[in-house]
Amino acid sequence: MRTSYDACIALSLSLLSHVCRAEYDCFQIELSKNYGVQEWRDDVKSVLLKSGLECNQMVFLFSDTQVGG
Repeated sequence: MRTSYDACIALSLSLLSHVCRAEYDCFQIELSKNYGVQEWRDDVKSVLLKSGLECNQMVFLFSDTQVGG
């Protein structure tokens, strides 16, 4: 069972890895009360366009606490 402390460490390590590999752009979703399926699709579309059409190397970062069940 993961604790919020473990999740925080994992997120910190992901961010540190991103910073060490400065050639990657980092995209992190920002959840709000109104964030829904359409916003998720728009975010994924944006990342795919940037990485595919513009040939940007991307990191799509979100934590396990941002995933609803």
